[in-house]
Amino acid sequence: MAKLTISEAARVAGVARSTLQRAIQTGRLSLLPDHTVDTAELLRAGYTLHAAASTAPHELTLLQREVALLERERDLLRAALDTAAAREQVALEREARLLHLLEQAQAQSHRLLEAPRPSTPARAPRTSPTVTAPGPSLPTAPGPEAPAQQAAPVPAPFDPSKYVLGKLCPRGHDDAGTGHSLLRLSNRHCLACDREKYHERKQAQRQRPRKAVP
Repeated sequence: MAKLTISEAARVAGVARSTLQRAIQTGRLSLLPDHTVDTAELLRAGYTLHAAASTAPHELTLLQREVALLERERDLLRAALDTAAAREQVALEREARLLHLLEQAQAQSHRLLEAPRPSTPARAPRTSPTVTAPGPSLPTAPGPEAPAQQAAPVPAPFDPSKYVLGKLCPRGHDDAGTGHSLLRLSNRHCLACDREKYHERKQAQRQRPRKAVP
């Protein structure tokens, strides 16, 4: 890079001295500390360099090389700026796609949350199995011909948490022909016997003579 006075710079740039002075005052062109102008600064400001008549051939060759180097640097800078702009455009497009996918996912989640839920079918109540206590088997009289199938006696429905079928009671209360009596789980008493005893006590109280009131 060559340093030129303001007059030499005006001749090389092909403009008047006053034009360069105005460029310096407005800040378009900057001076070096020794009040000279760098040829690179002239090119940066947009001036075209021309060879002066008093310029030596060696200096002219240096100026031409410098101009070529500066133009190459300018082209490289432009290419770098174009590459950066292309990368920025790709990043912006990728960001836009990601935002679009995010909006779609949010909209789908909102639809799923707002969709009515299917009603759960009501479960059928569980029925407790009938608990039967072992008892003596009833003897069967032999006959000439027995039926192929004989229906088993079915006990009357009862609450297995309170009652159970047990041994036939002394009073012979047979529950629905099963050969067993219905007993309480708490004391193993026959339910039919307790009822009969209760009615017997009530009947005895009714038949008891009342005392005469004086």
